[in-house]
Amino acid sequence: MYAVNTVFEENFAREWQCFPLRYEGEALLIAATDKSEAQDEIKSKLAALGIGQYRLLIYEAHEIRRLINQYYSIELKDPEIFNTIRDLIRRESFEALFQYIVTHARAFCASDIHIANVAEHCIIRFRIKGKLKTFCVIERRLGEVLGRVIKVRANLDVSKALRPADASIRLLFDDEALDIRLSIIPTNEGEKFSLRLLHDRNVPQRLEELGLLPEELQKIRQAILRESGAVIVTGPTGSGKSTTVRCFLAEINDGQSHIISIEDPIEYKMEGITQIQVEPRAADSFNDSVRAILRQDPDILFIGEIRDEVSAEVAMKASLTGHLVFTTLHTKSPRLTIERLENLGIDRRMIFNSVSMIINQRLVNELCTKCRHRVRYQGEPIEELALHRGDPITEAAGCPHCGYSGVERRIPIMSILEFDHRTTVFDLSDEIGDDGIRQRIISKFKEGKLSLSEVRRFL
Repeated sequence: MYAVNTVFEENFAREWQCFPLRYEGEALLIAATDKSEAQDEIKSKLAALGIGQYRLLIYEAHEIRRLINQYYSIELKDPEIFNTIRDLIRRESFEALFQYIVTHARAFCASDIHIANVAEHCIIRFRIKGKLKTFCVIERRLGEVLGRVIKVRANLDVSKALRPADASIRLLFDDEALDIRLSIIPTNEGEKFSLRLLHDRNVPQRLEELGLLPEELQKIRQAILRESGAVIVTGPTGSGKSTTVRCFLAEINDGQSHIISIEDPIEYKMEGITQIQVEPRAADSFNDSVRAILRQDPDILFIGEIRDEVSAEVAMKASLTGHLVFTTLHTKSPRLTIERLENLGIDRRMIFNSVSMIINQRLVNELCTKCRHRVRYQGEPIEELALHRGDPITEAAGCPHCGYSGVERRIPIMSILEFDHRTTVFDLSDEIGDDGIRQRIISKFKEGKLSLSEVRRFL
């Protein structure tokens, strides 16, 4: 299927919602929506390309988007990558192919590699700045050979197929060693491989790299430079909470304070900080470590996540006894954070006396400044955005500058609530924080910094 994707450029396919499916005899079958304006543009494009035999098949817009996202790959944009992959396959150099894939994932600052079978294909995708981007598509049988090579590198038994497995791989490059965490699960299409690249490339290291407003920087610095108090970063999974806290620790790691972190697992090593890794899903290991850290004479604690009564109690009591505590919670607002702590047995008076700041955040993808471009909106009106059909919106198809992700950087959009003796329960209204986050996101969309699909995640 993917071989005919060169008929249309990706930008054109996305703007006019079309996808070349396959040839049926001499006729090219093309998935398209039922919108007449889009069909007219497709016909004009085909005429310009000299393609006279074709059929437009009506597809839902979301299905066309899925096909575009799945089969328009980096290799189609970069002939050198395409030719190298085909040459490695022709020579049956699958060890070298695996190294080549990881090398490019690393160069594009990808956090993960996904290898999965879809029908007769094996699709290899990178997670770049939070979004999956197809790197290449190969035949399914070749993907199965690649899978066996990965298992050998991970010291797994290749004869035991279709069983869940976890392992690790270390690859050596000229400038560093790269550790990879491998997970394999069986699916109805065969084995699915997920490789987490444990590197800190393209991960913000300092507060200034988070893209915060000046007033947000000032508030946060005041909170993290105190001698005590709990700073809780909240938000849904994948909202960048741990990255934000790591930037806090980098800011105050001056070599004169004893900083201890408890993490599950440790993904980024921080020099000058005592990092404790607990066994995943081992509650006893986590609780034992939490109880023990206060006997280590710490000044600053990072408890990776408050997840039960023990971690909640230690975090609150430590902040009351002269420690600065950073932690995270999977809650969506300050009010829900307080309720969660109360459900874990913490008295509300203790919460208000120990917490110095709650930061509620969402992570957004700012469009690449090199490849973003204006297109015409083709959907139904969206009242909250004052957006109507034909209005210009900004998209980005991807380029070498952004690792073909279309994303320049990922930044947190925050709602910050400071606690002091005047803070009351009425300050915890969900609407206050949510409205501020929504308005910031809408404003960035109107400035052309966010795509419509990105904004829709928060509306």
